[in-house]
Amino acid sequence: MNNKNMLVGFLLFSSSLSAFAVDGHNGITFKMTQKQIEAKGFVCNPEKEGKDIIAVCNHMEMKGTAFGIQTENYAVHIGTNKKVDEIKAELIGFSANVEDYIELTMNIQKFFPNKDEKLSFNGEGYFIKDFYRSKDKSGAAILITKPIPPISKGRKGITFYSPHAMSQIDKALADHAKQELSGSASSISVDQDKQSTTSDGN
Repeated sequence: MNNKNMLVGFLLFSSSLSAFAVDGHNGITFKMTQKQIEAKGFVCNPEKEGKDIIAVCNHMEMKGTAFGIQTENYAVHIGTNKKVDEIKAELIGFSANVEDYIELTMNIQKFFPNKDEKLSFNGEGYFIKDFYRSKDKSGAAILITKPIPPISKGRKGITFYSPHAMSQIDKALADHAKQELSGSASSISVDQDKQSTTSDGN
Protein backbone atom coordinates (compact mmCIF):
# COMPACT_ATOMS: atom_id res chain seq x y z
CA MET A 1 0.00 0.00 0.00
CA ASN A 2 1.43 3.36 -1.00
CA ASN A 3 1.50 6.44 1.22
CA LYS A 4 -1.53 7.99 -0.50
CA ASN A 5 -3.69 4.91 0.12
CA MET A 6 -2.48 4.71 3.72
CA LEU A 7 -3.47 8.34 4.27
CA VAL A 8 -6.92 7.82 2.73
CA GLY A 9 -7.43 4.74 4.88
CA PHE A 10 -6.40 6.59 8.02
CA LEU A 11 -8.76 9.48 7.27
CA LEU A 12 -11.66 7.12 6.63
CA PHE A 13 -10.90 5.26 9.87
CA SER A 14 -10.69 8.53 11.85
CA SER A 15 -13.95 9.76 10.31
CA SER A 16 -15.83 6.55 11.15
CA LEU A 17 -14.38 6.48 14.69
CA SER A 18 -15.49 10.07 15.24
CA ALA A 19 -18.99 9.32 13.99
CA PHE A 20 -19.21 6.26 16.24
CA ALA A 21 -17.98 8.19 19.27
CA VAL A 22 -20.70 10.82 18.94
CA ASP A 23 -23.44 8.36 17.85
CA GLY A 24 -22.90 5.90 20.70
CA HIS A 25 -20.27 3.72 22.34
CA ASN A 26 -19.10 0.10 22.51
CA GLY A 27 -21.69 -1.26 20.06
CA ILE A 28 -24.50 0.74 21.65
CA THR A 29 -26.06 3.51 19.55
CA PHE A 30 -28.50 6.24 20.51
CA LYS A 31 -30.98 4.84 17.97
CA MET A 32 -31.39 1.58 19.89
CA THR A 33 -34.60 0.71 21.71
CA GLN A 34 -34.93 -1.01 25.08
CA LYS A 35 -35.63 -4.33 23.34
CA GLN A 36 -32.41 -4.02 21.34
CA ILE A 37 -30.46 -3.17 24.49
CA GLU A 38 -31.90 -6.18 26.32
CA ALA A 39 -30.84 -8.37 23.38
CA LYS A 40 -27.25 -7.32 24.18
CA GLY A 41 -27.56 -8.76 27.70
CA PHE A 42 -28.72 -5.68 29.61
CA VAL A 43 -31.27 -6.07 32.41
CA CYS A 44 -33.74 -3.18 32.35
CA ASN A 45 -35.99 -1.85 35.10
CA PRO A 46 -38.60 0.92 34.93
CA GLU A 47 -37.49 4.29 36.32
CA LYS A 48 -40.28 5.81 38.40
CA GLU A 49 -38.53 8.88 39.81
CA GLY A 50 -36.79 10.42 36.77
CA LYS A 51 -39.23 12.30 34.55
CA ASP A 52 -36.82 12.21 31.57
CA ILE A 53 -35.97 8.49 31.93
CA ILE A 54 -38.36 5.57 31.49
CA ALA A 55 -35.91 2.72 32.19
CA VAL A 56 -32.42 2.04 33.56
CA CYS A 57 -30.55 -0.93 32.08
CA ASN A 58 -27.42 -2.54 33.55
CA HIS A 59 -24.81 -4.96 32.22
CA MET A 60 -22.22 -5.78 34.90
CA GLU A 61 -20.23 -8.10 32.61
CA MET A 62 -19.86 -5.81 29.60
CA LYS A 63 -16.37 -4.50 28.95
CA GLY A 64 -15.04 -2.04 26.40
CA THR A 65 -12.66 0.82 25.71
CA ALA A 66 -13.25 4.57 25.75
CA PHE A 67 -10.52 6.89 24.45
CA GLY A 68 -7.86 4.26 25.09
CA ILE A 69 -9.02 3.41 28.63
CA GLN A 70 -10.65 0.10 29.59
CA THR A 71 -14.29 0.30 30.67
CA GLU A 72 -16.74 -1.99 32.43
CA ASN A 73 -19.93 -2.06 34.52
CA TYR A 74 -22.20 -0.48 31.91
CA ALA A 75 -25.51 1.30 32.47
CA VAL A 76 -27.88 2.66 29.84
CA HIS A 77 -30.76 5.08 30.32
CA ILE A 78 -33.79 4.83 28.04
CA GLY A 79 -35.29 8.28 27.45
CA THR A 80 -38.85 9.43 26.91
CA ASN A 81 -38.31 8.96 23.17
CA LYS A 82 -37.98 5.22 23.99
CA LYS A 83 -34.39 5.11 22.76
CA VAL A 84 -30.95 5.18 24.38
CA ASP A 85 -30.32 8.58 25.98
CA GLU A 86 -27.24 7.92 28.14
CA ILE A 87 -24.44 5.34 28.15
CA LYS A 88 -22.44 5.12 31.38
CA ALA A 89 -19.31 3.10 32.15
CA GLU A 90 -16.58 2.92 34.77
CA LEU A 91 -13.00 3.71 33.76
CA ILE A 92 -10.72 0.85 34.81
CA GLY A 93 -7.01 1.24 35.59
CA PHE A 94 -7.19 5.01 35.12
CA SER A 95 -4.91 6.77 37.62
CA ALA A 96 -6.62 10.18 37.24
CA ASN A 97 -3.35 11.99 37.93
CA VAL A 98 -2.93 15.38 36.25
CA GLU A 99 -0.95 14.11 33.26
CA ASP A 100 -3.31 11.22 32.49
CA TYR A 101 -6.38 13.38 33.05
CA ILE A 102 -5.15 16.02 30.59
CA GLU A 103 -4.42 13.29 28.02
CA LEU A 104 -7.95 11.91 28.45
CA THR A 105 -9.59 15.32 28.02
CA MET A 106 -7.49 15.98 24.91
CA ASN A 107 -8.62 12.68 23.40
CA ILE A 108 -12.25 13.45 24.21
CA GLN A 109 -12.00 16.88 22.61
CA LYS A 110 -11.02 15.29 19.30
CA PHE A 111 -14.66 14.17 19.06
CA PHE A 112 -16.37 16.52 21.53
CA PRO A 113 -14.46 19.79 20.97
CA ASN A 114 -16.60 22.19 23.01
CA LYS A 115 -16.25 22.16 26.78
CA ASP A 116 -19.44 23.26 28.55
CA GLU A 117 -18.37 25.30 31.57
CA LYS A 118 -21.95 25.54 32.88
CA LEU A 119 -22.14 21.77 33.22
CA SER A 120 -18.57 21.29 34.49
CA PHE A 121 -17.79 21.31 38.22
CA ASN A 122 -14.80 21.08 40.54
CA GLY A 123 -15.65 20.12 44.09
CA GLU A 124 -12.48 21.35 45.80
CA GLY A 125 -10.54 18.20 44.96
CA TYR A 126 -13.24 15.75 46.11
CA PHE A 127 -14.91 15.45 42.72
CA ILE A 128 -14.43 16.69 39.17
CA LYS A 129 -16.98 16.69 36.37
CA ASP A 130 -15.97 17.95 32.93
CA PHE A 131 -18.65 18.12 30.26
CA TYR A 132 -18.07 18.31 26.51
CA ARG A 133 -20.30 18.77 23.46
CA SER A 134 -19.88 17.55 19.90
CA LYS A 135 -20.83 19.48 16.78
CA ASP A 136 -23.85 17.21 16.24
CA LYS A 137 -25.29 18.11 19.69
CA SER A 138 -24.37 14.91 21.54
CA GLY A 139 -22.28 15.08 24.72
CA ALA A 140 -19.72 13.31 26.89
CA ALA A 141 -18.77 13.82 30.53
CA ILE A 142 -16.02 12.57 32.84
CA LEU A 143 -16.81 12.17 36.53
CA ILE A 144 -14.03 11.55 39.05
CA THR A 145 -14.81 11.28 42.76
CA LYS A 146 -12.19 10.65 45.42
CA PRO A 147 -12.75 7.88 47.98
CA ILE A 148 -14.07 8.97 51.38
CA PRO A 149 -13.62 5.93 53.69
CA PRO A 150 -15.78 4.34 54.92
CA ILE A 151 -18.58 6.25 53.16
CA SER A 152 -17.50 5.98 49.54
CA LYS A 153 -14.95 4.08 47.46
CA GLY A 154 -14.80 6.86 44.87
CA ARG A 155 -15.60 6.59 41.20
CA LYS A 156 -14.01 7.14 37.80
CA GLY A 157 -16.59 7.10 35.05
CA ILE A 158 -17.59 8.38 31.64
CA THR A 159 -21.06 9.11 30.25
CA PHE A 160 -22.17 9.60 26.66
CA TYR A 161 -25.31 11.68 26.03
CA SER A 162 -27.57 11.52 22.98
CA PRO A 163 -28.74 14.72 21.22
CA HIS A 164 -32.18 14.05 22.76
CA ALA A 165 -30.68 13.88 26.26
CA MET A 166 -28.73 17.08 25.62
CA SER A 167 -31.90 18.87 24.55
CA GLN A 168 -33.52 17.81 27.85
CA ILE A 169 -30.49 19.12 29.77
CA ASP A 170 -30.58 22.42 27.86
CA LYS A 171 -34.30 22.79 28.57
CA ALA A 172 -33.71 22.20 32.29
CA LEU A 173 -30.93 24.82 32.28
CA ALA A 174 -33.18 27.33 30.49
CA ASP A 175 -36.04 26.70 32.94
CA HIS A 176 -33.66 27.15 35.89
CA ALA A 177 -32.35 30.42 34.43
CA LYS A 178 -35.93 31.69 34.02
CA GLN A 179 -36.73 30.81 37.64
CA GLU A 180 -33.62 32.62 38.86
CA LEU A 181 -34.49 35.65 36.73
CA SER A 182 -38.06 35.58 38.01
CA GLY A 183 -36.80 35.31 41.59
CA SER A 184 -34.44 38.25 41.09
CA ALA A 185 -37.25 40.33 39.59
CA SER A 186 -39.52 39.48 42.54
CA SER A 187 -36.78 40.44 44.99
CA ILE A 188 -36.26 43.79 43.24
CA SER A 189 -40.03 44.41 43.29
CA VAL A 190 -40.21 43.70 47.04
CA ASP A 191 -37.27 46.03 47.71
CA GLN A 192 -38.92 48.78 45.68
CA ASP A 193 -42.19 48.31 47.59
CA LYS A 194 -40.33 48.57 50.89
CA GLN A 195 -38.60 51.74 49.73
CA SER A 196 -41.93 53.18 48.57
CA THR A 197 -43.58 52.35 51.92
CA THR A 198 -40.70 53.93 53.81
CA SER A 199 -40.92 57.10 51.69
CA ASP A 200 -44.68 57.33 52.24
CA GLY A 201 -44.20 56.96 55.98
CA ASN A 202 -41.75 59.84 56.00
